Amino acid sequence: MATIETGPVKDDLAKVAEGSQEVMQRVAAGSTAWNATLRTTCVATMLEGGHALNALPQLAAATVNCRVLPETRLTT
Repeated sequence: MATIETGPVKDDLAKVAEGSQEVMQRVAAGSTAWNATLRTTCVATMLEGGHALNALPQLAAATVNCRVLPETRLTT
């Protein structure tokens, strides 16, 4: 992205590509779009539960969509 971006963000993205965590934090904090691009994100895309609007569900389920960056180390 540093090759096609313009302005001060271009230099910052080049530093992020080199591995600068400090610059990545600053760029991500400045824009929600860059925050979602530079970090692992998870979003609940579908929720299910219950059979009636006025009753507590006995069972609930959620579908979560995660975009995990390659350098992210997953632990269990």
